[in-house]
Amino acid sequence: MVNVYIYPFLVLFSSFLIYIGITRAIKFSGMKIRIFSIIIFFSLMCRYLSLIILMTSKSIIFLYLLKPFFYLNYLSLPILAMVTIYIIMRNEKFQFKNIIKISLILTLWYVILININPSYVKLSNFYGYKMYLQSPGYFYLFKAFANTLFLIFSISLLGKNCLDKKGVNLIIIASIIGIVEIVITMLGIRILEEYILSDFCFIIAFVYALGKLKK
Repeated sequence: MVNVYIYPFLVLFSSFLIYIGITRAIKFSGMKIRIFSIIIFFSLMCRYLSLIILMTSKSIIFLYLLKPFFYLNYLSLPILAMVTIYIIMRNEKFQFKNIIKISLILTLWYVILININPSYVKLSNFYGYKMYLQSPGYFYLFKAFANTLFLIFSISLLGKNCLDKKGVNLIIIASIIGIVEIVITMLGIRILEEYILSDFCFIIAFVYALGKLKK
């Protein structure tokens, strides 16, 4: 029963947070962060739109076309986390061009893997349909690896002065939840229809960081 209420709430509220994030990025951020933020939020909006379509669809026809959008969290969230940390650190030694380079590499990785990895759609227990990758191992390992890196790096920042501790703590919480999601997924345990709680937490952290850019 938890799934019935929490999952659609997280989907809809995450979509609302994405809207808030876009408005904050346009209003408060500089050109580089603004462009990156809009791209990230647009890709996440595509993911959540695909979740809503799958959740409400009465027919399986054309649902396979949602595959490139359904899994965009594997690409968008690591980039989102890097930009969030960049904003929180406000350290000139941590150059934004490095985020751009890593983002391009991740985009190439995503395009290749999503095209060579078959998927299938089947009726879910509660809402419409659910999409599955036939071989999700690479995505799971990448998510676990990325979240572990963000967790370790964020913890290392806690001892620094003049740092937004609240923003760092949000990244730590999101990273821990992301790791837990992967572990319980690999154990075959399903709590929510789609594990989006870490998405939700990372979006909150990013929206918070964008709000701190307000002068």
